[in-house]
Amino acid sequence: MKIRNILILSAAISLGSCSESFLEINSETDLTTGNYFQTEGDLTAAVNGIYAALPGIYNNAWMLGEFASDNTYYALNISRGDVEEEEQIANHQTLRANPNTAEKFSANYILIARANQVIVSLESGSFDPSFANPLRGEALFLRALAYFDLVQYFGAIPLFTEPVESFEDTRQPLAEPSEVYSLIISDLNEAGNLLPGKSSQLPGRATSEAAYTLLGNVHVVREEWSLAEAALNNVINAPGLGLEENYANAFSPSNKNGRESIFEVQYLEGPLGFASAFTYPWLPVPLSASTYGALLGVSDPQEDNNRQTFNMPTKEFIDSFEDGDVRLDYSVDYVQLEPSANYPENPPVHPFISKFLHPHANFGQAGDNWPVYRYAEAKLLMAEALFEQNSGSTVALAHVNDVRARAGLEPLTSLTKDAILNERRHELAFENKRYLDLKRTGRLVPVMTAMGEAIRANPQEYYFPPGTTPPPGVLTSIITEYEIPTAEAALNPNID
Repeated sequence: MKIRNILILSAAISLGSCSESFLEINSETDLTTGNYFQTEGDLTAAVNGIYAALPGIYNNAWMLGEFASDNTYYALNISRGDVEEEEQIANHQTLRANPNTAEKFSANYILIARANQVIVSLESGSFDPSFANPLRGEALFLRALAYFDLVQYFGAIPLFTEPVESFEDTRQPLAEPSEVYSLIISDLNEAGNLLPGKSSQLPGRATSEAAYTLLGNVHVVREEWSLAEAALNNVINAPGLGLEENYANAFSPSNKNGRESIFEVQYLEGPLGFASAFTYPWLPVPLSASTYGALLGVSDPQEDNNRQTFNMPTKEFIDSFEDGDVRLDYSVDYVQLEPSANYPENPPVHPFISKFLHPHANFGQAGDNWPVYRYAEAKLLMAEALFEQNSGSTVALAHVNDVRARAGLEPLTSLTKDAILNERRHELAFENKRYLDLKRTGRLVPVMTAMGEAIRANPQEYYFPPGTTPPPGVLTSIITEYEIPTAEAALNPNID
């Protein structure tokens, strides 16, 4: 969706709170919102609308956050016969017109447009502070979350802080990352003060701990270690937060928004349109309907074999785990493929991501939430911030060892930067952290270049069927920053 259409949509979503005024036809170039969001009910519904934009961002967040890293790859299905846009991402050959990057870009701006409308409406209205302040905090947090996602992947981006009133206003120049980060940090510092803590907030909504975790993450990315520590101090000892005793409990649909959850995107199992199905493209193909039924627990299993298998755990990733790490057994499972053009005889057993795969009633209608931040990550972010200030920090070591103990591993006796990043790789596997971790630490190019060499040397180890070879140029030019999508650039003369 193009930016101008996003901004039209953000104005249009408030029409439900008006009476006859929606019958008035405004000029096509006039995007003023009139007298929307006049009551507390209007504003509450509008904030809910900001949250409703999150699934659009996270349904395919794995595409750039995990699939573009060394954790996963794809299994070629020769019966497809075409190169899919997702494969371009895995091979770092993404074109500017790739719909997956366009979807991430536009989905974030949908959220930003809605948040801006709420923020301005609260500023211009005369609402009781006890009502308005928490809602403002939620809008600021969600806007910061979207901008943080955009700036990490795209770098310089258009910056909008209030609703636009004309199409010309949508054609903003690119703001440098430093300017975007300044807004993010300002939003989060204010949100942390306005939002209630988890112990007194409704499940699934933004909290002060979520704001400070995101702020700590921002400062870690910017290598502002003491500021990261200060932000994360508001999270580490917060009431109602802690590690789940069992790793699996952090992801169970029966334990949504539990003790370990700091912020997660909400999904609801069933046919109402709020279900999650992000694990489906990750299942190996081909499988029989009965195998699908056994894996998914659904009562109406269906074959879904005319596709590639995406986000498939690499052998190198699987082999990187220490013996006895319970996170591997929970995060990765295996299934026997059916005979096919790829493997007419003796089809192999392939691994797949099982971390978010839980039984649900109907095909394509799962209820798994998406974890954006967990307490385990807050501890690892704090460990990194402390380590960078004092490599001998016993507190940093204790945070890492707490996470390792839950995984069934022996404690480390000393700490290195690589050890912290390795712990993040395993603890946060498939949670869209790996690509960004490699990028921010300067490891992305060497790690992905080495993976490309390994794929070309042994394509069968990376799930290419016998007799097939990788496309030319696989991982020879590593993408460290995605270009703004073609459709957006075509509409905005300020984007080159």
